[in-house]
Amino acid sequence: AELREAIAEDAKTRDAQVKLAEKKAIMQRLQNDVTSLENSLPQIFDDSLDVLEATLDNELSDQVMAGLRRVVEDSQRDLEQGMEAAKQRQAQTRAMRTDAGEAANAHDLLVMRQQELDAKLLQLKGDGLVD
Repeated sequence: AELREAIAEDAKTRDAQVKLAEKKAIMQRLQNDVTSLENSLPQIFDDSLDVLEATLDNELSDQVMAGLRRVVEDSQRDLEQGMEAAKQRQAQTRAMRTDAGEAANAHDLLVMRQQELDAKLLQLKGDGLVD
């Protein structure tokens, strides 16, 4: 019975290790996405807006300028939404880190329990109570 329990706990330990590795990979991908977004989008839109405004002031009619401003404003709104999504992904990443920490703690407990059961099994074998 204890051997079956030890085998079941070993399976749980292995499952926890797989889940932990999966969560770490997802966290890394999310962090890479957030960093990439944070580094590139704000500067691109700021530069584009500056160039458009300078061009509009010098060469284009008020009607075209209004249309281009709308496009830029829409782009800025999209950027803000993207940044909000990035913040949400960061929150998800933090939550996953917490989950990963809990999984690691559970794994450590399972490993310690496995070691205890292995020691007990050895003792029982040594006492001749188990083959």
